[in-house]
Amino acid sequence: EAGEEGAEESEEPSDSAVASVLVAMSELFSAQGLYDQALDHLIDAWQIKEADVGKDHPQVGKLISAMGTIRQKQMRQKMELLEDLQATLDSSCRIKAQIDDKTHGLQLKIESQEMSIDSLNRDIANMQKKSKELELEVRTCKADVLDYMNRARHISSKCKGPDDPETKKLTTLVTNLARRFAEEERHKLQQQNEGSEEAKQKDDKAQEWLKQQGVDLDNWGLSDNPNDISHTDIIISALRTGPPE
Repeated sequence: EAGEEGAEESEEPSDSAVASVLVAMSELFSAQGLYDQALDHLIDAWQIKEADVGKDHPQVGKLISAMGTIRQKQMRQKMELLEDLQATLDSSCRIKAQIDDKTHGLQLKIESQEMSIDSLNRDIANMQKKSKELELEVRTCKADVLDYMNRARHISSKCKGPDDPETKKLTTLVTNLARRFAEEERHKLQQQNEGSEEAKQKDDKAQEWLKQQGVDLDNWGLSDNPNDISHTDIIISALRTGPPE
């Protein structure tokens, strides 16, 4: 019996095998567009691998990089949803404006007409709420992508050196992502804060907040050096925090 127990114990899969299975399951979920499940399995694999070989092992870095890739796919998915939602919202707002213009100063006598307008107003309010939620989710995805890729870069640099091709590739990727995300956020702020005095006050408030984050207002602190990643952590923090309302 003791021999049988020992045989059963020896048949238990190793940590490395479990991590490999989790990675395979993650790839399957990712192929189906189920990115939350894909990321959960990758995180489990990363935790197992880190406990097995240490936090600075190249295999751990590859898993973290893969986590960044998953979040990037999820970010694109959410951006597409946001774009479709915004198009529907814009169309609904135009219809509402046309109705308001035609019915200005009039009292609707038919109850069904009032109900239709109330329903449209509720739909617009719900879409505006969902739009804000999606914008926050996209911003969080951006922060995670940048964070994961930068952590992978740190590990590669420590294990292989800053001049290793893989490290250089990750450094360029992180720099380009940081610049792109920063410019997108700045452009969004500019669009939101055009026009009225209230908007200008919001713009001043947002710019003051950026200064407090250590962000250069002219170019978000990003130098012309394609391998400059010195402001990456600042941009990650800014994306996670978000500008003031």
